[in-house]
Amino acid sequence: MTDGTVLYRRITGATEISTTVERLAIDAVLGRTVTVSDVQRICYMTLCRQDQDEIELHHDSDSDGVANAQTIFRSTRYDA
Repeated sequence: MTDGTVLYRRITGATEISTTVERLAIDAVLGRTVTVSDVQRICYMTLCRQDQDEIELHHDSDSDGVANAQTIFRSTRYDA
């Protein structure tokens, strides 16, 4: 939101109103009145999990605080 609030909801449907307008249906009320000008952006998130229970951090330098890590994420199917 333009006020810095972040709201998470599941999109349950979408309807194209015009070439520039799309209406999204969500799984739960937002709990407040929201106008188009209140919305800064909508981001789509994929439900996923990490493939491993542990991650190793490799510290490149003690002074810079720089570290590298590798992990694998698995996308999960959630149709509920």
